[in-house]
Order: sequence, then structure tokens, then C-alpha cells
Amino acid sequence: MSFPAIPLPERLRPTLRLLRRVAVPLWALSQRELKARYAGTRLGTFWALLQPLATLGIYLAVFVLVLHGDRSGTQAREYALFILAGLLPFQTLADGLHRACGSLRQDKPLLEAANFPAAVIPLARVLSSAVPGLLGLLLLALACIVWGPAGGPGAALLALPLIWLGALVLGAGLALWTSLIAVFATDMAEFLGFALTALLFLTPIFYAADQLPPVLAGLLWANPLHHVVEAYRGVLLQAHLPWGHGLALLLWAGLSLGSGLWAFRRVLDAMRDEL
Repeated sequence: MSFPAIPLPERLRPTLRLLRRVAVPLWALSQRELKARYAGTRLGTFWALLQPLATLGIYLAVFVLVLHGDRSGTQAREYALFILAGLLPFQTLADGLHRACGSLRQDKPLLEAANFPAAVIPLARVLSSAVPGLLGLLLLALACIVWGPAGGPGAALLALPLIWLGALVLGAGLALWTSLIAVFATDMAEFLGFALTALLFLTPIFYAADQLPPVLAGLLWANPLHHVVEAYRGVLLQAHLPWGHGLALLLWAGLSLGSGLWAFRRVLDAMRDEL
């Protein structure tokens, strides 16, 4: 039995053609990046699961067995999960930005192709980095259900995909800026390493936000990663919907992606000339 095709409204067809023109190369490049990432290893893409699993196991073992101090076993596990809820999004963001930084030089032939959507090149790096990050997040959520505070995340866990998507969009926008700046500033990779190290310690990852001096605490709203971290912790460790941090993340994600796409279009010809 066949069903008649449903005609699409005329005004939607250009949008669908644009989405198809972007989605197909984005998917192909992301797959290429994942395969290249683990090329030459015996376990292949299984490392995408093994790496976050090993990280989770190491942190739990170190904090529960070695660095628990005067904490009970339960408190030590919860503190390890507290740190992982901040470290995981940072590592995913940092990996995506590092890979996007030199991507336009690495894929110069694609950038020079007139009909190829050039923004896909750094975006594919971010998407390929997000896959291990997503697997790590699922493992962390499972650990929080088993070893986290009593009651587990509960219904708040339903907000986790939205937070992950917001963090992905944020990383995509920052990757666009990073990749285009790297074309004109060849020292961008070295500067990025320094900037990410500073971001690691300026974001409440290894400590709680209320431990910061009032002057620095007042500036946390301008740190988009802070909103990602607090949104994850709110869902996974406090079992509540982080409306404030979620809305702030949505704002930063939209701003970074929108401005990144705008800047990419404005300087695309200049980037081709520079390369």
C-alpha cells in the first residue's frame, strides 16, 4: 500500500534545500573525523566509549580510595561526580575547539570549493568531539543514578538532552570564531591552549561557585561554560530544572552561533585569499 506524497509549501523548500546542503557534508565530515581520530588503533571507535568510562572510573577510584580525607565513602563519590559534571563539558568544549582551530588550513581544498558550505569544516570537528562527550555524559548520568544523592536525578533528567544540545551549539559558535581567527593569526593554537587553561580554573569546576570572592562571583554570568556546568549539576546532582542557567546557556549559545555564522560569511573571501 502506497501513500500519496504530501506536497511541501513553496516557502519551505528553500529552507529544506539549505538544510540538506549543509547536513550531508556535515555528516560525512563528522564520520571522517571520527574514523581518523581512532585510525590505526586496534579498538577503533570503541575508544569513544572506553575513554569516558576510564575517566569516570579513575576519578571515582582516586576520590573514594585515595583523596577522600575526612569524607565518608558516599561524600567522596558525590564529590567525584561533582567534579566530573564540570570537567566533562570542559573537556568536550576544549577538544572541539582544538580540533577546529586549524581545520580550515587542513581542509583548504574544501574551503576553496565555491559551492561547498565552508562553515561545515569546523562544525564537523565539534560534532565529532561531541560524540565521546555524549557517551561520557550518559555514563555520568548512570553513575549519578547509582551513586549520587539519594533519589537520583529523577524527572529532571529529561532536561539533560536540551542542556547537551545547548552546549553543542555554544561549542559550534566558538569553533567558528576560533577557526576563522586562526587563518589570520597563526599563533591562535598556542593562545587557545592558554585561554582554555585559564577558563578551566576560572570556571567553578574543582570548587563551588559560592567559594569565589564576590568580585569574581559577580562576573560568572559572562562565562558561558559556567552555565553549562551548573545546568549539568542542577539536573544530575540536585534533581531540579536549572531554569536560570538554562536560559543563560540558550542566550550564549544563540549569540555565539549567530555571530560566528555572520562573521564567517563576512570574511569567507578574505580567508580564501589568505590561504
